[in-house]
Amino acid sequence: MLIDEIINFCDADYDSIECNCDDCSNATICGHDCKECLDDIHYHRNNLRSDYSCRKLLDYYVCRYSYKYCSEIRYALQEIDHDRYRDFSILPLGCGGAADLMAFDEVCSEKINKYYGIDINEYWDTIHEQIKCVSGYKVNFSTNVDVLSYLRTNNIMNYNVIIIEYLISFFYKEIGEMGISQFFDDIIESIVSNKRYDTPMLIIINDVDSCYTGRDTVDMLIDKLNNFTYSKKRFSPSSYYSDSEQYDTNENFYVIDYDFQQKYCVAKTCNSAQLIIEVE
Repeated sequence: MLIDEIINFCDADYDSIECNCDDCSNATICGHDCKECLDDIHYHRNNLRSDYSCRKLLDYYVCRYSYKYCSEIRYALQEIDHDRYRDFSILPLGCGGAADLMAFDEVCSEKINKYYGIDINEYWDTIHEQIKCVSGYKVNFSTNVDVLSYLRTNNIMNYNVIIIEYLISFFYKEIGEMGISQFFDDIIESIVSNKRYDTPMLIIINDVDSCYTGRDTVDMLIDKLNNFTYSKKRFSPSSYYSDSEQYDTNENFYVIDYDFQQKYCVAKTCNSAQLIIEVE
């Protein structure tokens, strides 16, 4: 499966390339430890690193989070009737390591038509090239692309799946609630208004289940759309995500080698909040 191919590649690449931390302001704190760098980005422990501008760090990121992120999207895909879709032409906004493509590969590989991932971080290029080589699908990526600018300057045709995975929480910090509202307007204008007529459009937002990271801003997208159905899902037993239903389990779908878990401090438990929309 694609997830195995890419994680194995990133594991080998992580072991083979030298740590390139000489110019990193975090090097004296983290001791060349990618876990510490990631934790600094996510939890602001030292406030010395704020981005993923390191190939080795991204290898670690894929090994640490892909099982979790892929599993969360797989749960979302189980919520829809696949017979309503002739195929899936997938546009992830902020694609990262393409955990969403890994999920489609596991659940409905026969219906993948094309996948076009965009991301601002050009350090993903090596991993993206590997995905293109081994996936067997029509896959393309563009990096060094700002999602917000891209939506404002392009009419995006012939896609029927939009994936927004762990991007709202980033935008909530960077552009705030009003910026996210504009982001949703731009999605409707540039993508949804150009949707295919032979299939519904599927929109999956998967992100942190916390009111402090923009979770509740996704309701703005519901208010802006017409002729659609939606569901809100969560893994947590706490029902702070209003009108959401809890999944029966929060387990990921994979058996992960113990040594690998220890090496990468693998995130195993699904704990996101999801908005799943189907636009007719």
